Amino acid sequence: MVCNNCSKNITDNSTSCPHCGAIVDKELIPNILIDTTTNNNSLLSAITCTQCGSPDVEIISPELVFCKNCHTRLMINQRKSKIESNNTVHIHINDNSYNPEPVTFYVMPKGVDTVTFFVNALTELALNKNTPVDIIENTTFLPIETEYRQYLVATGLAELNYSASIGYDYEVTYTEYRNGKIYENTRIETKWESLSGNHTGNYTVAVSNEEDCKNSNPDDYINCLSSNFANKYENEKTESSAPLLPTEITIANAQQKIKETASNHCKNNLPGNQHAQFTCNGKVNISKLESHVVPQYKFAYKYNNQSAKELYMHAIKGSQMRGEIINTSLETKKAINDVAEEKFKYFTYINFFMLLITIALSLIKATYVIGVILTTVSLLVNIYAMVIYSIICTKLHEKYNDLKRQSLVNFLKDRNLTIPEKLKSLEETNSSKK
Repeated sequence: MVCNNCSKNITDNSTSCPHCGAIVDKELIPNILIDTTTNNNSLLSAITCTQCGSPDVEIISPELVFCKNCHTRLMINQRKSKIESNNTVHIHINDNSYNPEPVTFYVMPKGVDTVTFFVNALTELALNKNTPVDIIENTTFLPIETEYRQYLVATGLAELNYSASIGYDYEVTYTEYRNGKIYENTRIETKWESLSGNHTGNYTVAVSNEEDCKNSNPDDYINCLSSNFANKYENEKTESSAPLLPTEITIANAQQKIKETASNHCKNNLPGNQHAQFTCNGKVNISKLESHVVPQYKFAYKYNNQSAKELYMHAIKGSQMRGEIINTSLETKKAINDVAEEKFKYFTYINFFMLLITIALSLIKATYVIGVILTTVSLLVNIYAMVIYSIICTKLHEKYNDLKRQSLVNFLKDRNLTIPEKLKSLEETNSSKK
């Protein structure tokens, strides 16, 4: 038997691979049914590659065949009786089906280096409005790690039947009476009609092809796939883990995602101004499966000795940063409010003084006009105070954000690192002020 992860020989009763430590799951391997009652030479002549049709294949082990032409791996299920070879995998799940097409294996090379990732991660922290003002100065940055994510990229034909209520908005003119006068007004009303039909289309999606998919982001990967070029997997030419064969569960997940994508596309292209009671059902025929191994960077950081938080990004062009951003917005808001209240306290003294005057005048039975004047003045002072308070808080927020950005600019300049375009405008503004 061979390991599903590294393809090295292991004993038949192994539960984990002694070479790479991967858990051995025999259910991961779809079978290619061939006659194995003959010797290896006869067996070799009976096999052709399901991907390119080449007979130039090599039997690596009793369970694994390797195509020397296109580097596709074929897993063999040995049987004692002779079974006609068709080199296909058939999987039927509910009303969906996987057509007889081989799985191809790819490895995505790194398109972004660790320095670029590090700068992007710091920029993400500095530009986030919820991070503390001293996020750069008081944070410990841990070494960047590279890990590999397993994705199944599936292409399939979705054939759906749908029904919905479609609302068409139109303007209605009506007359109303107010205070003995006639007024003409307009309002928008909606006319609802039932609609049903068929929606057909080919869609390509990505789903996680591993059990632990906590830090995976297949949607980000499929969005970046057109901007990056994946290489066909060659075991001897890559440092990454080997691509995994998809399980029935993974293929079912891909079929469901294709169906959801097609359903949303259908719904978004319905006519009318409003939609309600949208339902659809149908089937998905998967015609192409690709198993991809994708490099991903992990960046851990600790702020003020708090527990470490992690940021992730695929090491390819166009990938988005994701992960945990430290949130001290409540503490920052309280600090800003404290500063604003300190600058604002003289308004409190004015209000208190006017309250004392109002009480004193009421005791000496002052005229009504004087009371109204004092009350109006007090109201205007309070309105003015609230406006000033809001302006002070806004200015302090802007100041805190500028301090974070400037700290990052200084951090990068001290280490001779490239300053991102997002921060260059701030640096130029500060230079002109000097």
